[in-house]
Amino acid sequence: MSFMDTLASKGKEAADKAKNLADIAGLKAKVGGCDAQIKKAYEEIGKKYFEEIGSEPGAEYVDACETIKKAMAEKEELEEKIAALKEN
Repeated sequence: MSFMDTLASKGKEAADKAKNLADIAGLKAKVGGCDAQIKKAYEEIGKKYFEEIGSEPGAEYVDACETIKKAMAEKEELEEKIAALKEN
């Protein structure tokens, strides 16, 4: 094999490797998009569950619902403090 043949072969290998890496990156981006859709759907399900059953959740959901209620109350207090500071 001549130097030029070797060089051409190595160039093709490098190009193939670069294409492969680009394909992998593209597929990983699509996987990330699927993950985002799944997360959004889970959040929607959880929000609907909390809105419909949050006041009387099943035993396995009591802690999570209490965490949400406490965070919502704290958020409301913080927003009131922000509004009060803006008035001054």
